[in-house]
Amino acid sequence: MAESSKNAQAGKKAQTAKKTQPAKKAEAVTKAAPAKKAEAATKTQASAPAATVKRASTSKADSGTRELKAYKVPKDFGKPKSDNPKWLLPTIVTLLVVGPAWIITYYVTSGRYPLEIGHGNLLVGFGFLIASMVLLTRWK
Repeated sequence: MAESSKNAQAGKKAQTAKKTQPAKKAEAVTKAAPAKKAEAATKTQASAPAATVKRASTSKADSGTRELKAYKVPKDFGKPKSDNPKWLLPTIVTLLVVGPAWIITYYVTSGRYPLEIGHGNLLVGFGFLIASMVLLTRWK
């Protein structure tokens, strides 16, 4: 029990010492600062121009300790990312093929095929073509 109270008292003394040390350092710095400024001013006036003064570097570049990782090129590098849905292109191509095929079938069979609706087959064929053009406006 006596040891724990001694340890507690020693801990309190250490804490108060730590608190007072920065204050003492701050006082010493503020007192020494004007003197250092005056010394620096006289040194710069008496020394050579700043362009001729060379200062030695105290730190060395330590380039040997850094590990270089190999750069891996992404799989999609160089390929533009498409914002188009996957169904868009096949649908457009299908409509562009079916539309003229419908019209050609109507003319070749003299209106008997694909449907017996007369000149309405032309409207159906051009409808496929117009639908493909509308879908092409979504192309990015």
